[in-house]
Amino acid sequence: DSLGHSSIDIMNIATSLNISIRTMQRRLNEEQTNFSEVYDEVRKQRALKIITHRSLSMSELSYHLGFNHITSFYTAFNKWTGQPPVQYRTELLASSP
Repeated sequence: DSLGHSSIDIMNIATSLNISIRTMQRRLNEEQTNFSEVYDEVRKQRALKIITHRSLSMSELSYHLGFNHITSFYTAFNKWTGQPPVQYRTELLASSP
């Protein structure tokens, strides 16, 4: 259930939906968004879901979310939550029963 490093890009997604890239871009534009924003949101929601898995290191989380570098994951996670992922995980686990 990983985003991993399988080529997730607009061309592959459009192809899998059997529509052209331009049609996909138009439809996303109609929703006042774009592929990058949607992909970022998917990564964010997935990160928030799996961050509590203690068995996954931050490097493994980064990989599962499709980041090429752990520093990119840290930057994105901090943008999403205002906290580094390690701190977020620690606080979340401390507040869980």
